[in-house]
Amino acid sequence: PVSRCCLAEALKEIGDFLSKYGESIYNTRGGVWDSNWGGTTFTDKAIYVHVLRMPADGKIVLPSVSKKAISAKYMSNNQKISFQQTGNEIILNSIKFSVSEPDAIVKITLK
Repeated sequence: PVSRCCLAEALKEIGDFLSKYGESIYNTRGGVWDSNWGGTTFTDKAIYVHVLRMPADGKIVLPSVSKKAISAKYMSNNQKISFQQTGNEIILNSIKFSVSEPDAIVKITLK
């Protein structure tokens, strides 16, 4: 069994994560999942890319959506990420993964 102190610590970490990144979880739907790097959640206005493992080439390729992607930023610090959108895909370039975060989350804002 898990000790009370470990459980309390884990629940605090989950609470801290959700207070900072809850918009990427709450009121979203599951999206593309790629076991090589992580997965996505989405709403009508955004795609949230949850990077669990660093892609070897630093790029993440997602299927394109019918809306225009207008920005891509890390949620942790609002740093912009270079991206391209074609008719078939959205490509995020130069993805960086910080071991201090359990999940590097990129928010792609849609118009």
